[in-house]
Amino acid sequence: MHSSAETHQRCISRALRHGTNATIAVLMLTMLIIPIPAWAAQQISSSSAIAGRTAPDPQSIEDFYTYDNRRPLEPRIALLDSNEWYQHYDLQYQSEGDTVYSHYFVPVLPRSAGNPAVVGLHGMFSDSEQQFWMMAEFVAKRGIAAITPSMPYHHRRSKGVQLFSGQKFIVDSPQAIRDNIRRAVIDVRRALDWLSRRPEIDPHTVSMAGASLGGIVASLSYKVEPRFRTGVFVMAGSGVSGIAENSEHLLIAAFREIAKTKLLDPQSFVDTLRPVDPINVPDLYPRPVLMMNGTKDSIMPPSESIELLRSLGEAEQVWADSSHYFPAYAAEYLLASFLAEHMPESYGVPAPGSVLQAQPGWRFVEAVQPPVPGDNRLWVNVDAQAPAAGTSSAHRVGVPMVNKIVPVIAVSADTFRAAEMDLLKLPAFIHVMASDSLFDFAAACAYASALGLGHEPLLYYLAPSASFAGADAGVSDSSVHSSIAWEHYTLMEFSTAHAQLARPATAAVMLPAASAAPAASLPSPQDLCTSSSTYSSASAAVAALASRIRWDKLKTLQHFENAPDEWPGWSYSSPGISDDTGSTP
Repeated sequence: MHSSAETHQRCISRALRHGTNATIAVLMLTMLIIPIPAWAAQQISSSSAIAGRTAPDPQSIEDFYTYDNRRPLEPRIALLDSNEWYQHYDLQYQSEGDTVYSHYFVPVLPRSAGNPAVVGLHGMFSDSEQQFWMMAEFVAKRGIAAITPSMPYHHRRSKGVQLFSGQKFIVDSPQAIRDNIRRAVIDVRRALDWLSRRPEIDPHTVSMAGASLGGIVASLSYKVEPRFRTGVFVMAGSGVSGIAENSEHLLIAAFREIAKTKLLDPQSFVDTLRPVDPINVPDLYPRPVLMMNGTKDSIMPPSESIELLRSLGEAEQVWADSSHYFPAYAAEYLLASFLAEHMPESYGVPAPGSVLQAQPGWRFVEAVQPPVPGDNRLWVNVDAQAPAAGTSSAHRVGVPMVNKIVPVIAVSADTFRAAEMDLLKLPAFIHVMASDSLFDFAAACAYASALGLGHEPLLYYLAPSASFAGADAGVSDSSVHSSIAWEHYTLMEFSTAHAQLARPATAAVMLPAASAAPAASLPSPQDLCTSSSTYSSASAAVAALASRIRWDKLKTLQHFENAPDEWPGWSYSSPGISDDTGSTP
């Protein structure tokens, strides 16, 4: 057996033999996609990340990112599909002599002042143009258009021979990497040029978002482009040179060993990348920013995320005790809520980003609640409205912080109180309705269908069997339940198709004619479900649910195949860098 020191030196020697260019490539890969151990990340303090460097002045930064916005965009746009919420287009446009391939999601409901929009960027080495679609579709359903350009050398923008998508973006010399990142920023600004000329878009309400490397490029774009209204950066950070100078990661150590041989000049390396390192780019036009980061992120160390936060003029940050794979469901709700919060007053209240409409006439107004430290869900207050009937009901939705394909569990507030602890252990959306009335059940069905989660069955509904005992199968409230000594609970399953069928079947409860409709003519949930079974108690029914919604049987979300098997909670505090783990006790 070799000692750890001998193994370390052998690996360094092997890296040295592979030559300078290969090691530069490895270094850049390490900084952006290879996990850095916590014991190395904690050494990257704010002082070491900045010491000995002089940030470029604002004018030089503006000059570096200058482009000719008069050059023709030559856009080509083709409709791919549409649904009740948005139209999806394939879009191509020209930027710096290259074709940028992107997708465009635009809400079908027009606004007199134009729709707000967001430019969203995928992560490093993304192998699919669909990587940012989940968030794009989420906001498009809520009245915000989204455009998702592919970054250079990714997807259809691959050039030459690449072992994987995006290889040439970052596996190259420092000069080429710098120019590629600059090009990505210009591509984003050209997307904004295109959006600003669209009649369906309000050019004053376009925001910037990105995840991982896309978050880094998004932060650069945001800092140098004053037209963006707000910014949302997920798993992003700063301090490329700080990592290069201080990290003890094996491959970065190899880079420093090469530097000792004078084959490379570390300072020259840092200087070359300085204008594309967000820590060096001043926030020229401070506007609201939301950052989402993980305290256990070894790919983008928390210390570097904090440095990016400090470099921004008007930023706030939320932390999950997660890896680099921040919980996607929670991220999309936080994104939409943040965009809605900073809409112009002319859009009114509730603003786009917080309103989800669904056939046959539902209007759901969402209010995302602040994350609660230690909780493993994000809670959203949902006002379920039927405008045609002048009726509404207050619901709550618990969004699970998992990157799995999960179902929805619908329960009344009474049932939730009876089995809260057991329900919250299940990896699922928990939809807490005001009651077991047919109105509330119909709203839960419509909301679950609109989420489009992809799990089969889509919806589980758990209710006291008393709810279906009388002639009026759809009417139930707390006073009725409290007066009935009823111990049995019915668990119903609804496939995606059955949940869709429930929407028109229950339409009578939300239309003006509903008041004249005989109660007996309305279907009960049991009439509409795929299957049902009855249990002696709420806890027994939830135990049956647990056997059906098994963690080990849930599929991971698309593009999260490499994510660790985790269910994090919200962090109690922002991570520090004072202990061995890089987090504050």
